Amino acid sequence: MQEHERWLKIVDEDLKSAKGLLKIEVFSTANYHCQQAAEKVLKAYLVFKNYKTIKTHVSTRFRYPTEFDVPGFEDTKNSIRVTQKIINFVRKKIAEPDTGQKELF
Repeated sequence: MQEHERWLKIVDEDLKSAKGLLKIEVFSTANYHCQQAAEKVLKAYLVFKNYKTIKTHVSTRFRYPTEFDVPGFEDTKNSIRVTQKIINFVRKKIAEPDTGQKELF
């Protein structure tokens, strides 16, 4: 398994976690997993393109009380929808002959 594929495996797990948490109404943590999935899929693309990635810790919005409202069902459902769009976009870019794995297609 290539390094970017390992990133994508964790992305899939984060998104599955978010979807599962939505079902049991754990909205803040579900949004956290959406943020993590979106960040990691973008890093997967950078790794795929042979860029060095750095580890950062930026997701605090839904993990700690802040000035932002606590997300509800609709907010979380929307976060999952947007995250899925980001993941689909990046996966498509990795698979495209012009930007992705030319030698595999």
